[in-house]
Amino acid sequence: MGRYVSLASGDGMFDAFVLVADEQTPAGAPVIIVFPAAHGLDSYIHEVCRDLSTEGFIAVAPDLFWRERHNPPRSAGSRTHLNVRP
Repeated sequence: MGRYVSLASGDGMFDAFVLVADEQTPAGAPVIIVFPAAHGLDSYIHEVCRDLSTEGFIAVAPDLFWRERHNPPRSAGSRTHLNVRP
């Protein structure tokens, strides 16, 4: 199952969805960065990451549009993400 992680940028923190097939995936497994469309990290992006992970890749989908988001907080799994514009 995938999870969200927080990453630091030069002007704030942003989220990325990370999916590793399982604990057996080697630490040196290849990583594929999945670029989401303008509507962000949705169920389709999660599905793409899931498909890639079943092929042995570590899939990472960064929230590229975090600075532009004006929507209310959303929930992803057990973690709530706040999209706050400074």
